[in-house]
Amino acid sequence: MKSQSEKQKILYVITQGTWGGAQRYVFDLSSKINQDFSVSVAVGEPNTAQDLQNKLKNNPSKIFQLQHLRRAINPYHDILAIFELRLLYKKQQPSIVHLNSSKAGIFGSLAGIGLKNKPKIIYTVHGWVFHESRSWFIKKLYLYLEKWTALLKDAIIVLSPQEKNDAEKILHIPTEKLTVIPIGIAPPQFLPKKEAREKILTLAGLKNNDDFLIGTIANLYKNKGLDILIAAAKIMMEKNSLEFSRLRSEQAARDKPTVHFFIIGSGHEETNLRNLITAQKSNNVHLLGNYDNAAELLPAFDLFVLPSRKEGLPYTILEAMAADLPIVATRVGGLPSLTNHYTQLELTEPNNATTLANVITDNINRILSDKKSIILINSFSNSLLPMISKTTVLYNKLFSFSSGRTGR
Repeated sequence: MKSQSEKQKILYVITQGTWGGAQRYVFDLSSKINQDFSVSVAVGEPNTAQDLQNKLKNNPSKIFQLQHLRRAINPYHDILAIFELRLLYKKQQPSIVHLNSSKAGIFGSLAGIGLKNKPKIIYTVHGWVFHESRSWFIKKLYLYLEKWTALLKDAIIVLSPQEKNDAEKILHIPTEKLTVIPIGIAPPQFLPKKEAREKILTLAGLKNNDDFLIGTIANLYKNKGLDILIAAAKIMMEKNSLEFSRLRSEQAARDKPTVHFFIIGSGHEETNLRNLITAQKSNNVHLLGNYDNAAELLPAFDLFVLPSRKEGLPYTILEAMAADLPIVATRVGGLPSLTNHYTQLELTEPNNATTLANVITDNINRILSDKKSIILINSFSNSLLPMISKTTVLYNKLFSFSSGRTGR
């Protein structure tokens, strides 16, 4: 093992610490490579949840709290964030800065301009920001900034072929600057199905274990499309489109199950979503809040749904695949790349509650009639080790290139 002084320095930068896919990505990488590299992590949004910082406390990584890197656009903080990062680069002298999320990707690139010992800049795209539900002006602004600051980056990691295609066709980023490295997960530890169902029903204040349970695990952000899911639940209830009596035994027809939707997660859209549930009188939709290690509850569900407007390659989908669940999701980000590996994943268009309701209904009918697709388990390859090893190869490639040019 190398001594601390012999290790190359890597600085991860991320816009916020509130737990999500990008935070998990940084945590996994920084935790797994710290025996070979000297790792530091800089996190923005000082006034929001510090989930990532708290999880990193047991690791040898240095943690820096950035005061001015914020998720929302704010010219005052945005300008100061560039200088704050620039000062951090000068003090820490990292060999590589690995940027995560759009704001960090843009300002972290600008912060390195003109530095005497400029670090190599890597950027991981966790879903292109110009695909988000924002105003036309903001989307154009981000598209321009992503395109311009790509010139300042030495390598860009995309999580799927779809994101690589967007980079080439929309942003005109050279192919040689792009590397596809899908995210990976360690094998999740699941609760037994019976125990998981009992926990979910208890959290929601329900008792009937024969109900049909649909689950979602997501931060309560607008990009996750949970308002569309709630609207779809209302459509399904109004149309009474589930023909249980045709699909189940006579006894089951008399006691046909109720469909319940469970959303696990927290976020700034919680109040809006609760108001929507109340306005629609959707008593079968349950917001359960945060739950540590929510993946362990996945066996409770009969169907998993993720109605996102924008994604990179979501961890929750990989976990639902590992749980052998039928899945309905939207055709965004890297999700289409998974359909060849998992035949129980059905994709639909985002932002369309009626279509989503129809697809969910079709899946429920198929599940209840025992006409399930076959899972191609041996084709599922999104494990953690390839993600770590491929990223390490990219780091070492940039180290070699840097040493050859500068002697560092």
